[in-house]
Amino acid sequence: MPSDEKENLDFSPPEDPYAGLERARPQHYAFAYSVLPQFVYWDPIKFQQASVQNEMSRILRHLWDQVATEFPVQDQIPSDELQCLVDEFDGLTRVIVIMPTTKKTMEAEMLGICISADKPGAFNMFKKSEPEVHIFALERSYENEGQPMNMIGVFSKDRGRCGNLGQGPKDVDGFKLWIAQHIREIKAEQKK
Repeated sequence: MPSDEKENLDFSPPEDPYAGLERARPQHYAFAYSVLPQFVYWDPIKFQQASVQNEMSRILRHLWDQVATEFPVQDQIPSDELQCLVDEFDGLTRVIVIMPTTKKTMEAEMLGICISADKPGAFNMFKKSEPEVHIFALERSYENEGQPMNMIGVFSKDRGRCGNLGQGPKDVDGFKLWIAQHIREIKAEQKK
């Protein structure tokens, strides 16, 4: 490469599309994008059993409060707004975690966790039975014409948060419907 071309190279990082936006509060982000997914993947069968035994709200509030202790007192967010809804559809236990009020970009408004209801307890002495697990985040993304826009992120057991699935709904019922439709699409693809 000629020396005059070297002088014209620009190694500065690309412009950040989120520059100027306030980033997620650390406790909010850590709980939604690290701690809770790891907790689910660590033992999805126990997570599912706790869900159907109406223990999940208590467990998640305790986990939220534990995460809070990792941050300065002034940055801690109380767990009183954290809610949990549990139902079943298409052989899956669905847990919707309604997070404390979002205030900044990339804070999850809700997490949707689906675990196959028909696989726990299956025994094969030569292979560990793993339930089917899906985790989605409905997150506050950025403002579009002055209004917050929700996006849906998906998690992978191996890679953590690994993808953006596009614009998401604005409420719990819409999120539950979106999850059901998305899971049905995944299952239809698997049958092909």
